[in-house]
Amino acid sequence: MIEELRTEIVAMRNEFVNFGTKFDRLYLAVSDLSKRVDGIENRVANLEKDECMEKYKDENKKLSDTLERLKFELNDRDQEQLLTDVEISCIPEHKGENVTQLVMLIGEKLNVKIEEQDIVSIQRMGPLRGYIEGEGAVQPRPLAVRLARRTLRDRLLQSARVRRGADTTGFGLPGSPKKFYINERLTRINRQLFFKARQMGSKSGWKYVWTRDGRIYARRDQNTEARRIRCEIDLVKFFGEPVVG
Repeated sequence: MIEELRTEIVAMRNEFVNFGTKFDRLYLAVSDLSKRVDGIENRVANLEKDECMEKYKDENKKLSDTLERLKFELNDRDQEQLLTDVEISCIPEHKGENVTQLVMLIGEKLNVKIEEQDIVSIQRMGPLRGYIEGEGAVQPRPLAVRLARRTLRDRLLQSARVRRGADTTGFGLPGSPKKFYINERLTRINRQLFFKARQMGSKSGWKYVWTRDGRIYARRDQNTEARRIRCEIDLVKFFGEPVVG
């Protein structure tokens, strides 16, 4: 009887050993499976994250494009408000000056009759850089002039192109006569863009860079078509490299 019990105990112990071995194998299998599941979950999470990032990038690109378009539209609208304006530069500046009289004298010099009622507004642009006694402003600020009619503005611009080199002789200003220049008045954005376009165009051998109705154009020579410049990307596209500084 005891022998039978011992035999039965040995058999049970072997079964426990076998069960433990199987359990260890099962544990290892479960552990391995768990790691694989974790790996799959991480991959899925990364894929979802990448997909979200792609959606975010796509949305961000759309928003950036919309913002740029709105900037263009706003700048174009601001420029339209300046279609009766001109900018006159290099006219000597003095305390107590009569700028209205100066503009009328400029019109007379260019054979374009400008009367006081033709001038809607006129002012010097930018901060004063100081005066030198008896000589006027160190660097005269440009005159921003708004005229009553666009046709009058266009005639003044055309006459200024024809009579390049006109100066202040006969204006009654102190000092020697100075050449003056008349151009379309541009928005701040277009003024900066035009400045860079002239720099880069000259450096790249483009002969013509000009404005018409507030829009900036460039042409390499007489045999090539004019290209409109609306942003700095166009500068790089046409001229090859940006201006530094």
